[in-house]
Amino acid sequence: MSGNAHIRTALFLTTMFIGFTTGCSTSTPLAADRPTLSPTAKAINRARAEEIAWAVLEPISTSEDRANWLVLRAEEVKGREVEDELADLPSFGCFHEVVPNPPIERSKTYWYVVFKPEPATPKPVGRTPSPTEPPAIPEPFIGEARFLVDPESGEVVAQAIYCIVY
Repeated sequence: MSGNAHIRTALFLTTMFIGFTTGCSTSTPLAADRPTLSPTAKAINRARAEEIAWAVLEPISTSEDRANWLVLRAEEVKGREVEDELADLPSFGCFHEVVPNPPIERSKTYWYVVFKPEPATPKPVGRTPSPTEPPAIPEPFIGEARFLVDPESGEVVAQAIYCIVY
């Protein structure tokens, strides 16, 4: 073995030893290869995104009761994946104030949260309901609600509320 081979072997073994004893990897990616997220973005997980979206939906729901809503979808998406679903007016047939959605950044990652109301509750057991009694529908006026949550600011940047008009 030449002198350079001894040095390379010693350097390799030293690097491996340091890596094993400190728990570090010997193949750490460059900082430019690692994704960078702000501390705020890291704090917004699926549950937090659902809470943020619910805070917008709650005051316009009939019951204002989170138990009456199912989360159909809550996942990270690129803006281009959902821009068509959120490009129009944010509410259809609804009674609350309608403000157009701003343009969605196509390459940015967002949380996409979709709520749907629980189906009509079953009739109570032990009694015969009146034929004129309306069904127990916890959320009769909203069919679906979609929200795009910015993981950095924690704000709903776009929404689509599909209301039911009787």
